[in-house]
Amino acid sequence: MLPEIAEAIADQLADVATQVGNNLVVEPWFIINPAAPTIDIYPGDPFEEGLGFGDNRQLFWTVRARVHTVEHVGAQSVLLALMEPSGDTSVEAALIGDQTLGGVVDTLGIEGPTAYTQFIDQAGVDQMLGVSWRVSVLTKVSA
Repeated sequence: MLPEIAEAIADQLADVATQVGNNLVVEPWFIINPAAPTIDIYPGDPFEEGLGFGDNRQLFWTVRARVHTVEHVGAQSVLLALMEPSGDTSVEAALIGDQTLGGVVDTLGIEGPTAYTQFIDQAGVDQMLGVSWRVSVLTKVSA
């Protein structure tokens, strides 16, 4: 079930990547060292919250966009396009366009985007600039 949710989020962002261009890659996984502008999707912190009734659960996901800072004006243009509150390049608009992710979850909510954040790769060498959104989904988890 969890990989299916991450993949459904990524699928819903595919058109955004096409509209933004710049070889923007969308992956339903945590990407450690991206080579291009990237949106990755991974479990948030905290990840799961029981709702106190039945099998319903609220799951939190992080949707993170990162760009390399070599050409900082173009990189920031990509981030700003993704941060738009509406339109073809908006992460928020793409996700709330189908709040069931094609029937994979019961409903979806989104918070963000955050302000710009600097990310350092695992080697501590490469710096990236990014923003993220907190996506919550309500779903039923069977025992």
